[in-house]
Amino acid sequence: MADTLVSTVTKEMLTASQKIHNGFPSDTAFPDAKIPSHGFEALCAVIAKHGVEQSVRLRRLHQHFTIPDGHIQLGKSIPHSRAFWTRPTPIDEVDLKNIHAYVLSLDNCLPDTGQYAPLIPSEFREGPPGNVRNISTDFVKEFVDCLRTNGLENMFGLELREAPDRTMIEFSFHTASLLLGDEDVRAEVRQQAVLQVTGWAVAVKDGNVLSTGEKRCAVLADGVHRPLTNTKFNDASDALKYLQEKGYISKMN
Repeated sequence: MADTLVSTVTKEMLTASQKIHNGFPSDTAFPDAKIPSHGFEALCAVIAKHGVEQSVRLRRLHQHFTIPDGHIQLGKSIPHSRAFWTRPTPIDEVDLKNIHAYVLSLDNCLPDTGQYAPLIPSEFREGPPGNVRNISTDFVKEFVDCLRTNGLENMFGLELREAPDRTMIEFSFHTASLLLGDEDVRAEVRQQAVLQVTGWAVAVKDGNVLSTGEKRCAVLADGVHRPLTNTKFNDASDALKYLQEKGYISKMN
């Protein structure tokens, strides 16, 4: 996987990512899908064993919407903030030299042959990758073996941990999602909303492997995960304005 993260992204890689992303479970299944504790703990232990807990978090695979052909899921940082705006982006508009893999998983269309299988990107971010050179092939192999042993290939993957020790909340819309820091979301919203964990940070303390829900999706009060509004926003500024007007967030600087 280290090669995937630091090597030049190709158009073939982008095309494959669209198929993989669209094979993920829908986020509407969040309230009902149970996470097997044994398999979850085993995956966290693999991350801790190889010392990559500062580089990656365990990702719960899901899709908010289907990506059209010829597009990829691409996240961009919002200027003057630590927030991210993620939406389907035409491959022809992507600068291959200025993006990196962000979410990685097994190709859910390939059979288990018992041989080494790489993790494939399903989502990208603009800019160069962070600290990923400590991620070895041995780690990837053991992580993949653990996924397959526990039958979790379509539930978990890995996500680049670009902002360690920072908890974030994701708001989904019809054709995009907005990822904000907890500090950007009003306290009363954080307390009242149902927040579904989709990314776990792993840590080791006193010899024990610990996991913390570092990234969460906002779920409506009735327990159903769906877009906050039927309005389709063209850019992050419109989505931020909507969240401010509805009282979800304070005005961001």
